[in-house]
Amino acid sequence: MAFDDSVPLPRLLLRMAEFFRDESCGQCVPCRVGTVRQEEALHRIVERTGADAAGDIALLREVGRAMRDASICGLGQTAWNAVESAIDRLGAYE
Repeated sequence: MAFDDSVPLPRLLLRMAEFFRDESCGQCVPCRVGTVRQEEALHRIVERTGADAAGDIALLREVGRAMRDASICGLGQTAWNAVESAIDRLGAYE
């Protein structure tokens, strides 16, 4: 997918997080809980428009690492990738 500057990246990431939360089978804790925590943190970031998001970004990184390292399937292992890319490569929240 390609997007221009008119697409609000935080809202797009939130929609992806909602998708992963919905698709999680719930079998393993890292994915079952991690996808929910990821979505909650992105909701807080989107709703704060312009406020400091450093705490939620730290939480997203911690949850993302746990999901990547401990989930038993590919969904849980990759659910964090889009958010990580947005933060690290695009500076979405800086």
